[in-house]
Formats: sequence, structure tokens, C-alpha cells
Amino acid sequence: MNVNYIVNHDYHCMINCIKNKKCYSLRYLIIIVMKKNILIVISSDEYINNYVTTKSFSEIEKKYNCSYLISKKVNRLNLIPKCFKIKTYSFDEDLKNRHINFMNLLCFKYKKKSSSFYLRLKKFEHLYNVQFKRITSSHKLGKKIRANIFFWIKKKLLFIFKTIVCSNLIFPFYSSKKISELNIDIEFEKKFLSFSPDLALFPSSAYDPEGFDIIRICKKMNIPSIFLVDNWDNLSSKTILWQRPSVIGVWGQQSLNHAVNIQGFKKNQVNIIGTPRFNHYYKLRNKNLKSYFDGDYVLFLGSTLPFDEASVLRKLNKIIDKKSNIFKNLKIIYRPHPFRQGNDTIIGENLKNVIIDPQILESYKSLKKNILPNLNYFPSLIKNAKFVIGGLTSMIIETLIFRKNILH
Repeated sequence: MNVNYIVNHDYHCMINCIKNKKCYSLRYLIIIVMKKNILIVISSDEYINNYVTTKSFSEIEKKYNCSYLISKKVNRLNLIPKCFKIKTYSFDEDLKNRHINFMNLLCFKYKKKSSSFYLRLKKFEHLYNVQFKRITSSHKLGKKIRANIFFWIKKKLLFIFKTIVCSNLIFPFYSSKKISELNIDIEFEKKFLSFSPDLALFPSSAYDPEGFDIIRICKKMNIPSIFLVDNWDNLSSKTILWQRPSVIGVWGQQSLNHAVNIQGFKKNQVNIIGTPRFNHYYKLRNKNLKSYFDGDYVLFLGSTLPFDEASVLRKLNKIIDKKSNIFKNLKIIYRPHPFRQGNDTIIGENLKNVIIDPQILESYKSLKKNILPNLNYFPSLIKNAKFVIGGLTSMIIETLIFRKNILH
């Protein structure tokens, strides 16, 4: 018996067939919602970029009654066809912060479940230290010493507090109290219920506060929820999900393992679906694409974590200068990560062999972290590079799709 898949196995993240009862949970979900109402919740422009502009929902929009509930923080509402029922929501900021604080505590409690949890905690500690040093850099010596002592005591006390409340004896009571304080956002629930959905579909980072409200509302309504987890590492690097949706879609086998071994899902709740962000790359990687730049270049991809990329670029610029007989007119195209946490910069240095990618230049100048690039820009940028230099970034996957060599 064939039934329609909500999530496509071939990167479109949409409709396909499920045969021979391969996934009982998903099969059951689709049977009960066929020809009924599906509510798609969009919490940021990132998911507009990754799902709407890639037409990932086009098949289910044809077959089901689809509606959209979209955060008021989304700037690209015009990309949703007007033929669909659309409402916007705001999420209480205080409630959001309480969610985030609790998720960070869960990351601390279960840090042994994933090495990425531990690295995440160390990253936050490093950023906190950097921010403190920046604040106290202009202080006089005596004031700086007192501030450092207070800062050290505060860090130690916070660590001791988290260690105590996360102990096996106390955590069940403490977490129960914290969860009781995480009420469902009233406005969000009201907007959600107004659609009378039979299923909720939510592209997610597995770190979205409204995601937990979606799960709880769906449980109250006795309807299923499906999360489309929107990156390869989200289930291993963010937090433990204290509420789990009925079904999740993940990029690949590694993410499936994370869902089962770290997050506690059953295997039949997890479906490998790929990602719509990369689907069109396979159609373009064997084509000749016009380059955005004159001459040969190496693509330098920045990472989101703080790293002194400026120093590396200066050194590479000197190497090209010294070995001009070898490198000729080779250029380095530097593409900073759109959400980078470092503040190092080469603006104003006029490195003659380094070009900052024009598409992200204004964001890099202003240190804004919210630019969402057009996915159609990447194929030519990667395809025409001689090779790629980069840190930890998902663009490594895109680079491999285009069969380019990568230097870490």
C-alpha cells in the first residue's frame, strides 16, 4: 500500500511514496492527514531561504490545504504566495529567554552525551571572557584587578550552582520547576489553534523556543508534529530536546544516529530526507557556469566560531606576493561566515591579492550577522574556484558536491 510522504527522500523535503510499511510512524501520520489541513510554521528568514525559495513545499501545497504561521521577525513574507492563508506571530521575549536558559542548562547536564555539547559550553565561556576583557580594557589597574576577582568568583559560583542543580538527586525537581515556568505563549497558541490543523510542519534548528510550544499544543490537540531539522549537527551540538515531536526529518545517517543516541528518539520516528539547500547543486555541478570574477582564484571560507582569519589572509597575501612567478595573478576570494562571531577584519588594509566577496561585503563592514545569501549565488562561486580553504562551515559540504579540493 502506497501513501504520500510529507517529506521527500530526494532533497525536496516533500512528497514521495512509502512502501511495504517501511516507517510505521510516518505512514500512520500521512494516512490521518491526507486531504486535510497542514500548518507550516516559519520562525526565521533562514527557513524562508532554505525551504520557500527552493520550492520545497510545492508538492504538499498542491495536495493538501496548507497554511503558514510566520514570525513577525521574518522580513521576506512576500515570498509566500498570497493564495495561502498566512498569519504572523510574535513570541514573548522573556519567555524565549527562559527557554534558552533552560536549554543551556540541559546542555550542561547532558554534556557527556555529546562532545559538541562540551565544546558549545567552552565556546560560550570563551566569548564571555572576551567580552569581559573588552569591557575592562580601559579600566585602571586597581579597578581591573577588582573586576577580575569578582568575575572569577562569579564564574566559580555559577559553575558550582549548575553542578549542584544538575546532580541526579536534585535535577528532577529543579527541571520540573523550570518546565512549569515555561508556559505556552498565549498569542502563539491562539494563532496556531485558529488554523485547526491536522498536522504541524516545522523547519527547525532544534533550538527554537516556539518548537516546544508546537509540540505541546499538538499533544493537547492530539495531532502529530513533524520537525525538519535544518542542519547536519543540530541534534548533537545545541541541547537536549525536553519535548519531542512525533517525527523528525534529518540530513543523513549521522544525524539519525544523533537523534536516537543523543535525543532519545525511536528509529521509526526519524527519517533521512536530505536538505533542499543542496538539491540544485547536483544539476549544476557538471555545467559551465560564468564566473563572478576575472582570472583564477582560491575561495577562502570563514567559519562562525571566533578565529583570527585576518592574520591568515595577511600571510596568504604575502605568500602570493613573494611567489608571484608561481601564482601569477591568482586572487583569494574571502567569504566571511554570515553569522561569524569574530570581529577581526581586513577592511581598509588594501591587501592586493585578497578580494572580499562583494555579496557579503556590506555585512562584513558593519559586523551585521543576519545576512541570508541567495542560494543561487553559491554554485558559480564554488565551481570556478581552483580549490577551497576553509574552517568548519556547512559550505564544506557544498564544496564536496562540486568535487573541489579543500584545504583545512
